[in-house]
Amino acid sequence: MNRLVSLLAVTLLTLSAHAMLTNPPLPNIDYAFAFLPGVGGLVMHGGWCEPDWEPRPDAWGLTIAGWDRVATNGVPAMIHHSGALDLPRSVMIVCGRTAFTFSPPYTNVTFEFDGVTWQRKADLVTSVGGDVEIAYDSARRLAVAYVAESPTAETWEYNGTNWTQRTTATQPTPVGDGALLQFDPIRSNVVLVADTNTWTYDGTDWSLRASGLPTNTVVGGMAFDAARSNVVLLTTTSETWTWDGTAWTKRLPATSPTPARGFFTLAYDPLRAVSVLFSGEAGLVHPVDTWEWDGTNWGQFVPVPEPAATAVLIGLMFVARKGRKGT
Repeated sequence: MNRLVSLLAVTLLTLSAHAMLTNPPLPNIDYAFAFLPGVGGLVMHGGWCEPDWEPRPDAWGLTIAGWDRVATNGVPAMIHHSGALDLPRSVMIVCGRTAFTFSPPYTNVTFEFDGVTWQRKADLVTSVGGDVEIAYDSARRLAVAYVAESPTAETWEYNGTNWTQRTTATQPTPVGDGALLQFDPIRSNVVLVADTNTWTYDGTDWSLRASGLPTNTVVGGMAFDAARSNVVLLTTTSETWTWDGTAWTKRLPATSPTPARGFFTLAYDPLRAVSVLFSGEAGLVHPVDTWEWDGTNWGQFVPVPEPAATAVLIGLMFVARKGRKGT
């Protein structure tokens, strides 16, 4: 509860007086997306899309009041990368490519962002050229990376200083582009969805937990929904599934993101208790829209204008503080 109060306070401080946006002006794919306390909301970093298809040195923040640019100076241009929140250090870790072309040695750059400053960290140099997917293991306080290129999948760990490759007795399914990775803090394992196979990693080895469903997961999106203690996955056919640590359940929301799309990233916002995606690719179409999953249904994001956003957050802080006193 103390953490929630602190995050709400940060959001109050970071809400700006000028008008916010319902959506950023340009579509985007292959971006990193994660919650960051220093911004008081979600941060979308990098990516690319029409009209120029160049890696973007951009960072956008999403709060209850809407989208706005953050940290316009020194933002690294990256694509085909992944991001995760290191909450103990209050930094967003991003790791991946700086260009579309990629050849040995496969050097993936790593940056950390605290909401103000971007800092270059140790490179992740792999023997395979697939996309990096990372998740932050809060139980062991390190980031876990999955990098694959058929027939090989590699597992790496980052302690805030260096990357170390881990040799596991079992190798998970290799998917070079579009595998989904999230940490499940309830069951203290990293969940990997690689095509139709679901794996978990406990810090020692990978275990195959489910096979066959869901389908159409590659280049879909996945997040851990802390309010409902499950992993939520949106497929490229706009099917919604949740994982309870044992099995997948297909959900039947009244509304789903339209059109169905891929190449988006799903991220969880703990302040508003929703999982969020922006844009993506539907065939040759790149929608400019923001969708949210509240555990029951999908809906498009609607910003709360100032000063109403501040009033809402003050109310949430009051509830959080009252709950803390009652515990």
